[in-house]
Amino acid sequence: MAEKRKSSAIWAHFEEIATEKAKCKYCKNILSIASGSIGNLSRHMKRKHPLIPIKVERQTQSIIHDLESNIIDQQQSTNIAKTASSVDIVDITNNSGSIASNARTQSNITQFLQKPPPARKVEKIDLQLLKMIVKGHHAFRLVEEPEFKILLELVSRCPNYTLPSRKKVSNVLLLSTYNDVLDDVKIQIQSASAVCLTTDGWTSRSHCSYLAVTAHYINNNTEMRAHLLSCVEFNERHTAENLAACIKELCIEFGILNKVSAVVTDNASNIVAAIRAGNWRWVGCFAHSLNLVVQNSLHPIDSILKKVRKIVTFFHKSSNALKKLYENQRQGTQTPLKLKHDVETRWNSTYEMLQRIFNLKDAVITTLSLIRPDLLFPLEEWDLIEEILPILKPFYQMTMDISAEKSVTLSKVLVLCNILEQTISKITSTNSIISNMLTILRNDLNTRFGSYERNYLYAESALLDPRFKRRAFKSEGSYDFAVQQLRERIIRIRLPDVDINNNSESAKLSPQNDDLDEPDYWKFFDEQYKNNTKTENNTAAAIKELDKYLKEDYIGRKLDPLKWWNLMKNVYPRLYIHVLKRLCITATSVPCERIFSATGQIISERRTHLKPSKVEKVVFLHNNM
Repeated sequence: MAEKRKSSAIWAHFEEIATEKAKCKYCKNILSIASGSIGNLSRHMKRKHPLIPIKVERQTQSIIHDLESNIIDQQQSTNIAKTASSVDIVDITNNSGSIASNARTQSNITQFLQKPPPARKVEKIDLQLLKMIVKGHHAFRLVEEPEFKILLELVSRCPNYTLPSRKKVSNVLLLSTYNDVLDDVKIQIQSASAVCLTTDGWTSRSHCSYLAVTAHYINNNTEMRAHLLSCVEFNERHTAENLAACIKELCIEFGILNKVSAVVTDNASNIVAAIRAGNWRWVGCFAHSLNLVVQNSLHPIDSILKKVRKIVTFFHKSSNALKKLYENQRQGTQTPLKLKHDVETRWNSTYEMLQRIFNLKDAVITTLSLIRPDLLFPLEEWDLIEEILPILKPFYQMTMDISAEKSVTLSKVLVLCNILEQTISKITSTNSIISNMLTILRNDLNTRFGSYERNYLYAESALLDPRFKRRAFKSEGSYDFAVQQLRERIIRIRLPDVDINNNSESAKLSPQNDDLDEPDYWKFFDEQYKNNTKTENNTAAAIKELDKYLKEDYIGRKLDPLKWWNLMKNVYPRLYIHVLKRLCITATSVPCERIFSATGQIISERRTHLKPSKVEKVVFLHNNM
């Protein structure tokens, strides 16, 4: 059994001192290895010595003890050579370039460098890491950040590296890297045939106003791509003219002014007017509209929401109450959780607040009964919350689903609207408050989304998604209208450098004679025939292409429609050109919301004096590197 255990790489770091015990070579701790298990040893290395690699080359294990006190400075190859000679490790190369095998043990510089560092050095490094985190107000998760790990790996390979100054990082490295990444983004985005933009405004804690613009497109491999174009300081008045001018300037800079398929924003009147002033197609944020529908439907339960918010605020302000709430949760075999407070500007937060307090119902009631019984509300209202949650849940899930950036989303909107309408229509309740909520939901869904099937952007996106097509439409009339609109657009598409006559079977036939001196009157006939044929064939081919596509089998709902189009782009070339313009459009302006979430972390309390010009570059690199 011992021999099998010692075959593991972990034994390069431990010494077996008894049948059931092993001693760490670095911290000298004695660990149990009962029943032949080495799990304790692995966990010890990861917890106490995370910077020491567990795997060590087998042929170096035999010399670890001899080198433990000799290899001190691994940075200079001369010292390594001296250390090697002290243990009789000699490389002898013969005339043919092969290495002789008469040395006791063969090794190389790489194997010496892989030797685990002494325990005292590891402890010193660990202590300095902790000191950096606590004194610099860094998060403990810093040690798990991939970029931090890469940095340590690079520095370990370059022992003579010297840290640059603060000014070099912020003025030189930031600027040069920003320019390089900016040029790369411009090259990528200019290769797109169509681009969708999302935009929104935000004010930082330092009271600076920013305007963010993101771009979404389908690349040459039929993959969805997204870039932040800019998160720029915007000190002008937020008029439609000023906003349109700023967006137009960005489009010119990135060379996409004539490639914008649509711009997605919230429903603010100034930004909607700006998009129309720029002669762009406007798409309202679907997630924002869903949130407005939900918030409007909650008015009948305003009194209950106020009571819930009061309870949540109480537990957030009272540490003693929160402690007792945790204790009551543990007694009920629950994992201790905090209550959530809703935020007006944060979508779905009201649903999350109600869901959390209902999940902790027993612990909340028990705690309040002892501390603040005046905050308790009747059990009938708890029953009301229980009945409300299934109604709000589909809205919550759809908001999460539709907010993706790297997948097709606009084509889902018609389908989701139909699902919501059918779901709400099936719910009935004898409670007047719930009935009132359901009525508001039905009316708002119809008011806000009832006309979407007649909006060509939503309709064409659904038709061009092989998962949905006819299934996305409630009525046959809306479907037929959408197909007719799409057919008219496809007919106007001209394929580049394609001779339609060459696609026919008649192109395979040979001419009756090769007489080049034909009478002139045939030239007039051929020219007229050629023009008429091209027009007729292009129209017929476009109609045939669309009809054939609509008869294709549906693909699975969980499959990627862009992968399907990548396979079929040569079968349906005209449709594919139109797909690039429609399926790149996002259903929400959530990408900009995420930009501002990241920007809020960048402009932290410690960075309130960071200049907006540097904020723009940092945010750009954060999202595009």
